[in-house]
Amino acid sequence: MTMNVFPAIEGSSCYRYNNALHMSFHDHMHQVFAGYLEDYLTKLNLTQAIVDEYGDDVEVEQDLNRKSSANTNTIKMDEEDAERDRLLSVMFYMVSNGLKASKAAVKAAAQQLDVVLRPYKGAQGAADDAETSLIKGLILDLRKEENTAAVTTLGLDATVDELEEANNNFDAAKNKRTSERALTEGDNLKDARSKTDTVYQNMCTLISAAALMAATPEDLEFVVSVINEMNRVIANHKTSYTQSQAQKKANKPEEGETVEN
Repeated sequence: MTMNVFPAIEGSSCYRYNNALHMSFHDHMHQVFAGYLEDYLTKLNLTQAIVDEYGDDVEVEQDLNRKSSANTNTIKMDEEDAERDRLLSVMFYMVSNGLKASKAAVKAAAQQLDVVLRPYKGAQGAADDAETSLIKGLILDLRKEENTAAVTTLGLDATVDELEEANNNFDAAKNKRTSERALTEGDNLKDARSKTDTVYQNMCTLISAAALMAATPEDLEFVVSVINEMNRVIANHKTSYTQSQAQKKANKPEEGETVEN
Protein backbone atom coordinates (compact mmCIF):
# COMPACT_ATOMS: atom_id res chain seq x y z
CA MET A 1 0.00 0.00 0.00
CA THR A 2 1.39 3.38 -1.04
CA MET A 3 1.65 5.94 1.76
CA ASN A 4 0.12 9.34 1.13
CA VAL A 5 2.67 12.11 0.73
CA PHE A 6 1.77 15.47 2.21
CA PRO A 7 3.45 18.54 3.74
CA ALA A 8 3.91 18.66 7.48
CA ILE A 9 2.11 21.28 9.56
CA GLU A 10 4.94 23.58 10.58
CA GLY A 11 5.68 24.23 14.23
CA SER A 12 4.13 27.55 15.24
CA SER A 13 6.33 28.51 18.25
CA CYS A 14 3.27 30.44 19.40
CA TYR A 15 4.16 29.80 23.05
CA ARG A 16 6.87 32.44 22.53
CA TYR A 17 4.41 35.10 21.35
CA ASN A 18 3.17 37.96 23.48
CA ASN A 19 -0.51 37.88 24.34
CA ALA A 20 -1.66 40.02 21.40
CA LEU A 21 0.26 38.01 18.79
CA HIS A 22 -0.76 34.71 20.38
CA MET A 23 -4.41 35.76 20.16
CA SER A 24 -3.96 36.92 16.56
CA PHE A 25 -2.34 33.62 15.56
CA HIS A 26 -5.18 31.50 16.91
CA ASP A 27 -7.84 33.88 15.61
CA HIS A 28 -6.46 33.63 12.06
CA MET A 29 -5.99 29.87 12.39
CA HIS A 30 -9.58 29.41 13.58
CA GLN A 31 -10.77 31.32 10.51
CA VAL A 32 -9.16 28.64 8.33
CA PHE A 33 -11.70 26.11 9.63
CA ALA A 34 -14.67 28.24 10.62
CA GLY A 35 -16.26 28.38 7.17
CA TYR A 36 -16.25 24.67 6.37
CA LEU A 37 -19.42 22.60 6.44
CA GLU A 38 -19.56 19.35 8.38
CA ASP A 39 -18.76 17.21 5.31
CA TYR A 40 -15.52 19.04 4.71
CA LEU A 41 -14.58 18.98 8.40
CA THR A 42 -15.02 15.20 8.27
CA LYS A 43 -12.44 15.04 5.48
CA LEU A 44 -10.09 16.85 7.88
CA ASN A 45 -10.85 14.31 10.63
CA LEU A 46 -12.46 17.15 12.60
CA THR A 47 -15.86 17.70 14.15
CA GLN A 48 -17.89 20.87 14.43
CA ALA A 49 -17.61 20.49 18.19
CA ILE A 50 -13.82 20.77 18.27
CA VAL A 51 -13.83 23.72 15.84
CA ASP A 52 -16.43 25.46 18.03
CA GLU A 53 -14.38 24.70 21.14
CA TYR A 54 -11.33 26.21 19.48
CA GLY A 55 -13.33 29.31 18.57
CA ASP A 56 -14.66 29.64 22.13
CA ASP A 57 -11.11 29.44 23.50
CA VAL A 58 -9.98 32.18 21.12
CA GLU A 59 -12.87 34.38 22.28
CA VAL A 60 -11.83 33.87 25.92
CA GLU A 61 -8.32 35.08 25.05
CA GLN A 62 -9.75 38.06 23.18
CA ASP A 63 -11.92 38.99 26.14
CA LEU A 64 -9.01 38.78 28.61
CA ASN A 65 -6.82 40.86 26.30
CA ARG A 66 -9.54 43.49 25.95
CA LYS A 67 -9.88 43.71 29.73
CA SER A 68 -6.15 44.11 30.03
CA SER A 69 -6.04 46.88 27.43
CA ALA A 70 -8.99 48.69 29.00
CA ASN A 71 -7.44 48.68 32.47
CA THR A 72 -8.03 52.04 34.16
CA ASN A 73 -4.39 52.12 35.16
CA THR A 74 -3.46 51.90 31.47
CA ILE A 75 -5.59 54.97 30.78
CA LYS A 76 -3.91 56.78 33.67
CA MET A 77 -0.50 55.79 32.32
CA ASP A 78 -1.35 57.16 28.88
CA GLU A 79 -2.50 60.45 30.40
CA GLU A 80 0.57 60.89 32.60
CA ASP A 81 2.92 59.81 29.81
CA ALA A 82 1.47 62.47 27.52
CA GLU A 83 1.81 65.05 30.31
CA ARG A 84 5.43 64.26 31.07
CA ASP A 85 6.25 64.34 27.35
CA ARG A 86 4.60 67.77 27.11
CA LEU A 87 6.55 69.09 30.08
CA LEU A 88 9.83 67.80 28.69
CA SER A 89 9.08 69.55 25.41
CA VAL A 90 8.30 72.78 27.28
CA MET A 91 11.58 72.53 29.16
CA PHE A 92 13.66 71.89 26.04
CA TYR A 93 11.89 74.77 24.27
CA MET A 94 12.48 77.21 27.13
CA VAL A 95 16.18 76.40 27.27
CA SER A 96 16.53 76.55 23.49
CA ASN A 97 14.69 79.88 23.40
CA GLY A 98 16.85 81.20 26.24
CA LEU A 99 19.97 80.63 24.17
CA LYS A 100 18.72 83.40 21.86
CA ALA A 101 17.88 85.82 24.68
CA SER A 102 19.30 89.34 24.69
CA LYS A 103 19.59 89.41 28.49
CA ALA A 104 22.98 88.09 29.54
CA ALA A 105 21.66 86.41 32.71
CA VAL A 106 18.96 84.53 30.82
CA LYS A 107 21.36 83.46 28.09
CA ALA A 108 23.94 82.28 30.62
CA ALA A 109 21.29 80.27 32.47
CA ALA A 110 20.14 78.70 29.22
CA GLN A 111 23.70 77.80 28.23
CA GLN A 112 24.23 76.13 31.60
CA LEU A 113 21.01 74.11 31.41
CA ASP A 114 21.57 73.23 27.76
CA VAL A 115 24.58 71.21 28.89
CA VAL A 116 22.53 69.60 31.66
CA LEU A 117 19.68 68.67 29.32
CA ARG A 118 21.80 67.39 26.46
CA PRO A 119 22.03 63.72 27.64
CA TYR A 120 18.24 63.66 28.06
CA LYS A 121 17.23 64.86 24.59
CA GLY A 122 14.88 62.36 22.97
CA ALA A 123 13.70 60.99 26.32
CA GLN A 124 10.09 61.31 25.12
CA GLY A 125 10.73 58.56 22.58
CA ALA A 126 12.36 56.12 25.01
CA ALA A 127 10.61 53.00 26.30
CA ASP A 128 8.37 53.58 29.33
CA ASP A 129 10.77 52.43 32.04
CA ALA A 130 13.75 54.06 30.34
CA GLU A 131 11.89 57.38 30.12
CA THR A 132 10.94 57.15 33.80
CA SER A 133 14.58 56.64 34.76
CA LEU A 134 15.79 59.42 32.46
CA ILE A 135 13.33 61.89 33.96
CA LYS A 136 14.36 60.96 37.48
CA GLY A 137 17.98 61.58 36.52
CA LEU A 138 17.11 64.89 34.87
CA ILE A 139 15.24 66.14 37.93
CA LEU A 140 18.15 65.21 40.19
CA ASP A 141 20.51 67.15 37.92
CA LEU A 142 18.26 70.21 37.75
CA ARG A 143 17.94 70.30 41.53
CA LYS A 144 21.66 70.23 42.14
CA GLU A 145 22.79 73.34 43.98
CA GLU A 146 24.82 74.61 41.04
CA ASN A 147 21.75 74.48 38.73
CA THR A 148 18.90 75.80 40.88
CA ALA A 149 19.57 79.46 40.11
CA ALA A 150 19.57 78.80 36.36
CA VAL A 151 16.29 76.89 36.66
CA THR A 152 14.73 79.82 38.49
CA THR A 153 16.10 82.37 36.01
CA LEU A 154 14.39 80.56 33.14
CA GLY A 155 11.14 80.24 35.13
CA LEU A 156 11.27 76.43 35.17
CA ASP A 157 10.76 75.73 38.89
CA ALA A 158 7.08 74.87 38.48
CA THR A 159 7.79 72.85 35.32
CA VAL A 160 10.35 70.73 37.17
CA ASP A 161 7.86 70.09 40.00
CA GLU A 162 5.07 69.20 37.56
CA LEU A 163 7.39 66.90 35.60
CA GLU A 164 8.34 65.06 38.78
CA GLU A 165 4.67 64.69 39.71
CA ALA A 166 3.67 63.38 36.27
CA ASN A 167 6.60 60.96 36.24
CA ASN A 168 5.78 59.64 39.71
CA ASN A 169 2.10 59.30 38.77
CA PHE A 170 3.02 57.35 35.64
CA ASP A 171 5.32 55.05 37.59
CA ALA A 172 2.70 54.45 40.29
CA ALA A 173 -0.01 53.66 37.72
CA LYS A 174 2.27 51.23 35.92
CA ASN A 175 3.26 49.45 39.12
CA LYS A 176 -0.39 49.22 40.16
CA ARG A 177 -1.39 47.84 36.75
CA THR A 178 1.38 45.24 36.91
CA SER A 179 0.30 44.12 40.38
CA GLU A 180 -3.39 43.96 39.49
CA ARG A 181 -2.73 42.06 36.30
CA ALA A 182 -0.63 39.54 38.19
CA LEU A 183 -3.44 39.02 40.69
CA THR A 184 -6.51 39.08 38.45
CA GLU A 185 -5.49 38.32 34.88
CA GLY A 186 -2.09 36.65 34.79
CA ASP A 187 -3.15 33.15 35.75
CA ASN A 188 -6.41 33.38 33.81
CA LEU A 189 -4.67 34.44 30.62
CA LYS A 190 -1.91 31.88 31.09
CA ASP A 191 -4.52 29.15 31.52
CA ALA A 192 -6.50 30.41 28.52
CA ARG A 193 -3.40 30.38 26.31
CA SER A 194 -2.55 26.86 27.42
CA LYS A 195 -6.06 25.57 26.69
CA THR A 196 -6.15 27.20 23.25
CA ASP A 197 -2.74 25.73 22.40
CA THR A 198 -3.84 22.27 23.51
CA VAL A 199 -6.98 22.27 21.36
CA TYR A 200 -4.97 23.56 18.39
CA GLN A 201 -2.35 20.83 18.80
CA ASN A 202 -5.08 18.19 18.95
CA MET A 203 -6.52 19.56 15.72
CA CYS A 204 -3.09 19.43 14.06
CA THR A 205 -2.76 15.76 15.04
CA LEU A 206 -6.20 14.98 13.64
CA ILE A 207 -5.53 16.82 10.37
CA SER A 208 -2.18 15.06 9.87
CA ALA A 209 -3.97 11.75 10.40
CA ALA A 210 -6.60 12.81 7.84
CA ALA A 211 -3.88 13.41 5.25
CA LEU A 212 -2.28 10.07 6.04
CA MET A 213 -5.60 8.21 5.75
CA ALA A 214 -7.17 10.13 2.82
CA ALA A 215 -8.95 7.54 0.68
CA THR A 216 -8.96 9.44 -2.62
CA PRO A 217 -6.61 11.85 -4.40
CA GLU A 218 -9.34 14.49 -4.18
CA ASP A 219 -9.61 14.13 -0.40
CA LEU A 220 -5.82 14.30 -0.05
CA GLU A 221 -5.67 17.37 -2.27
CA PHE A 222 -8.26 19.10 -0.07
CA VAL A 223 -6.42 18.26 3.17
CA VAL A 224 -3.11 19.42 1.67
CA SER A 225 -4.72 22.73 0.64
CA VAL A 226 -5.81 23.27 4.23
CA ILE A 227 -2.35 22.38 5.57
CA ASN A 228 -0.82 24.87 3.14
CA GLU A 229 -3.19 27.57 4.37
CA MET A 230 -2.32 26.74 7.97
CA ASN A 231 1.37 26.98 7.15
CA ARG A 232 0.81 30.42 5.61
CA VAL A 233 -0.77 31.62 8.86
CA ILE A 234 2.13 30.11 10.81
CA ALA A 235 4.75 31.73 8.54
CA ASN A 236 3.07 35.15 8.70
CA HIS A 237 3.00 35.17 12.49
CA LYS A 238 6.55 33.85 12.77
CA THR A 239 7.62 36.78 10.59
CA SER A 240 5.72 39.21 12.82
CA TYR A 241 7.39 37.72 15.89
CA THR A 242 10.86 37.89 14.35
CA GLN A 243 10.33 41.51 13.30
CA SER A 244 9.08 42.50 16.76
CA GLN A 245 12.10 40.89 18.41
CA ALA A 246 14.46 42.65 16.00
CA GLN A 247 12.73 45.98 16.72
CA LYS A 248 13.06 45.47 20.47
CA LYS A 249 16.75 44.74 20.05
CA ALA A 250 17.24 47.80 17.83
CA ASN A 251 15.44 50.07 20.32
CA LYS A 252 17.39 48.83 23.34
CA PRO A 253 20.16 51.32 24.12
CA GLU A 254 23.66 49.94 24.45
CA GLU A 255 25.14 50.02 27.94
CA GLY A 256 26.27 53.54 28.71
CA GLU A 257 24.52 54.97 25.66
CA THR A 258 22.38 58.10 26.05
CA VAL A 259 19.07 58.58 24.28
CA GLU A 260 19.15 61.41 21.76
CA ASN A 261 17.06 62.73 18.91
